[in-house]
Amino acid sequence: MTAAAPAQLPSAARISTASSRIIDLNSVRDWHDVLSAEEQQLIGVARLLLAAPRLAVLRPLAANLGIDQAKHVLAAVAERGVGDVVLRDGKLGSALFDAVVEIGADGTWTHPPTKEETR
Repeated sequence: MTAAAPAQLPSAARISTASSRIIDLNSVRDWHDVLSAEEQQLIGVARLLLAAPRLAVLRPLAANLGIDQAKHVLAAVAERGVGDVVLRDGKLGSALFDAVVEIGADGTWTHPPTKEETR
C-alpha cells in the first residue's frame, strides 16, 4: 500500500479547519495554544497517514475526536493498510476491532472472544 499523497490528507484525516489556520509552518509557535486538542490529534493522524507505517499505536481517539470522527480515523488507517493497536477509552465499542485485550490494574489480562469466535 502506498502512502497518502499530502494533498489528500486534509480530507482523509478531516483536518481542513486546522490546516486552513496553519499558514506559516516556519514560524515558532506554541501549538498547544494555537490548535485545539482535537486538531492536535488530527494533525498526528495526518502524519501517521503520510508516513504509512506497518503498525501504529493510537491513544484513545473518541475522547478528543468524538465517536464518528474516531470511526472515520480508524477506517482511514485501515484503508491504507496500517495495522493498529488502539488504547481504548471505553467510548468506542469493541465491534470496531478484530480483537480486544482487556488489561486489569493488577497486570492480568483477558482476551474475550470476538463475535466471529462465538459463532
